[in-house]
Amino acid sequence: MLCESPVPGGNSVRQADIWIAVFLMALGVIMIFVVIPAQTFPGERYGVPPATVPSVAMAVVTVMAGFLLIQRLVVRRVDDAPNPMAGSHWVRLAGFTALLFAGLGAMKYLHFVPGGILFMAALMVAAGNRKPLTILGVAILTPLLIYAALWHGMRLPLP
Repeated sequence: MLCESPVPGGNSVRQADIWIAVFLMALGVIMIFVVIPAQTFPGERYGVPPATVPSVAMAVVTVMAGFLLIQRLVVRRVDDAPNPMAGSHWVRLAGFTALLFAGLGAMKYLHFVPGGILFMAALMVAAGNRKPLTILGVAILTPLLIYAALWHGMRLPLP
């Protein structure tokens, strides 16, 4: 355990903040040095390279997570509240995160509209919707409307 918690069971907001800060700092470093360079191209024809804005944004997140970690390690509060998120909430959050990455993969390999339809349907089922007409309507219309707005309206290429 990273810290002694005044909360029975050791599940405090302080402890959760420490774990989240470490996770965000690690994720920020991975994003800055691995993911962003691999997913952007060196294009300086228009002034600012495409990797600049996401790299700066991730640097800000990483620095802010570092501040949170330092603050939570230095300041020990006796009145630390219990963590309001139960373990089942964390599992559900992890499940939706995995579903998001699966949806991104589906859009990459099946293209935007078919992958988006599968992703929206899976998301709605995971969120608890069991009405087939609602699932079909939203799952089909949402990617089609987004595609129409981005491709035909704004001339942005989609996968």
